Amino acid sequence: MKAQDTIDVIAAGLGLGIKAYESARRIEAAGYTVPNLQEFETRIIELHRLPRTVSQPSGCGGSPASKSVVYVGHA
Repeated sequence: MKAQDTIDVIAAGLGLGIKAYESARRIEAAGYTVPNLQEFETRIIELHRLPRTVSQPSGCGGSPASKSVVYVGHA
């Protein structure tokens, strides 16, 4: 990898980080809670430990899970 390629990759990563930060600030300004990385990872682990309660009838679709989770993410 050439030096300019490395610089471009780093610049793209920084740009992505800045966009994510700006999105998080807008979401917080709208009144939502935006977890930090550690809180997010903990919540994901907890969600994966929940029992699967979705039934799959024949055909398309299925019933919603008994516990609903609302994710607020990057648009």
